[in-house]
Amino acid sequence: MWLRIVNLTVPKETKITSIFARAESDIIRASLLRKKLNIDGQSIDSAIAYRNKILMKKKLQNTSIAVPDHKLVNSIFDILDFIEKYNYPVVIKPILESGSTGVNIINNDSELDTFLSKKINFGNIEINTFIHGDMYTVDGLILDNDIAYIQPSKYINNCLSFLKNEYLFAIYLYDNDTYYNKLI
Repeated sequence: MWLRIVNLTVPKETKITSIFARAESDIIRASLLRKKLNIDGQSIDSAIAYRNKILMKKKLQNTSIAVPDHKLVNSIFDILDFIEKYNYPVVIKPILESGSTGVNIINNDSELDTFLSKKINFGNIEINTFIHGDMYTVDGLILDNDIAYIQPSKYINNCLSFLKNEYLFAIYLYDNDTYYNKLI
């Protein structure tokens, strides 16, 4: 019955040994299925921390990774207070989206007015200080608790480029690059 709720029908004689999430939006769903079916893999807590930007930053705050100042937005006053404290530019984005969906870079009062004129999903968005700099990504695969593959890359343009119909891609970093070992 439970499997039918998630639109999955599997014959009883079929043994499912792994579940792979093809999209970032499926990571939590995949972890829930793994738990229900008693399959090893990313836990629900890990999946939620990976997807929820507020929890992710909380876990990173006491590490060597720089985390922007940020706040969960529950009302317009959270936005106004944050901007008063940190000034522009700021980033306002959903806490559970991916691929830059719903990301807004606010540079001034006029852009803030435009943003505030739209429907805002309070309680499900965050505001961050904007950090200028290069963007990197690390792709990897863990098999049997060992890193089977890891590849750091540097973005050309940035993750918001596709919203302006510009290209977005990343180039591999090699082990002689300054950031290679820092990222892995």
